[in-house]
Amino acid sequence: MINVLIADDHNLFREGIISMLKGEKKIKIIGEAINGKELISKYTELMPDVVITDINMPLKSGPDAVKSILNKYK
Repeated sequence: MINVLIADDHNLFREGIISMLKGEKKIKIIGEAINGKELISKYTELMPDVVITDINMPLKSGPDAVKSILNKYK
């Protein structure tokens, strides 16, 4: 099973991604984040296998959040 965390500040877009992935038997959506800071927090809590993130989000961009995660967990 591949555990996925989705981060996007647009609810409709997050719901669309979740809807597309729900039918996949080997994929499980384990969490959602609405901004970069929440992405970091949820990553730490959930430890997903994959993160799907928006680039432009409030509080911290997707790339900046991913850099923070990589620096902490490499």
